[in-house]
Amino acid sequence: MDIAFLHSDAIVQKKENNDIVALKWEMTLSPETMFEQMIGELEIKPQKEFRILKSHLNHNTMSRALVKKPKILVINCHGGVEY
Repeated sequence: MDIAFLHSDAIVQKKENNDIVALKWEMTLSPETMFEQMIGELEIKPQKEFRILKSHLNHNTMSRALVKKPKILVINCHGGVEY
């Protein structure tokens, strides 16, 4: 495997008063956008072929990715945001 792209969306934020509230979808980071930009950069090398694993991040997918020993490991994990 050449690249493993594992991602998780931000779902909560911690306010100044320590309240934790759900994020509105407009405020979350987009793993899809990051992945598409990364793939766009790779497509400029048409003679190359890349094997890519793209999956949500959890214990099973992390273990599966590490066993395959990717050359590049991208972890996009934003479980919470503080403001």
